[in-house]
Amino acid sequence: MIFKLTLAIIFVIVITGCTATVARSVVAMKISANEAHVCLGKGEANKGDSVLLYFNDCKLRHGTYRTTQPVSRTCKKVYKGTGTITEILNDHYSVVRFENGVDFAEGDVIEVESH
Repeated sequence: MIFKLTLAIIFVIVITGCTATVARSVVAMKISANEAHVCLGKGEANKGDSVLLYFNDCKLRHGTYRTTQPVSRTCKKVYKGTGTITEILNDHYSVVRFENGVDFAEGDVIEVESH
């Protein structure tokens, strides 16, 4: 029962991951070892466009020894690899095929490579 509930929650998060109020240009769903649905749709990208894949490596900086609450968060954008848009699914999603060996995960950031 708990497994089904957890799976349902994850599904809802992934499905709503590309709504207007949530970050665009992310890996929404891994569909195979080399392909993913990404939050880029019509008008944002074209079939055949190259994309760059990144992930945000974030660290929390804590305050003085008297508090354990984080004071700030710093993130560093780390390059992971490249891919190509193979299909525009609709106004919100596209399919990206990553090069062999590129390790990607849901939530990674996608940028369309400028020509």
